[in-house]
Amino acid sequence: MMNENAKFFHHKVLTGVLTDSAFAALGLVPGPNPDIREAMTYFTFNYTFWLNLVFGTAAAYLFVLSAKVPCKPTTCRIKS
Repeated sequence: MMNENAKFFHHKVLTGVLTDSAFAALGLVPGPNPDIREAMTYFTFNYTFWLNLVFGTAAAYLFVLSAKVPCKPTTCRIKS
């Protein structure tokens, strides 16, 4: 019998193969681009950088805050 991690990995691989096959069948997979360096963008301080900074800081704050609060067995599903 497969354990939970093996089942999860199997489903991830199967989903990826099915998604790739569906996109290829619909002709939505782009072809190779020999001039990819011209299409590349470089690092800039635009609005996405600042949004990532704000939400990354909020996530770090919530992580630290959750680490300070003791976990109750009824809310964290910890077997005691």
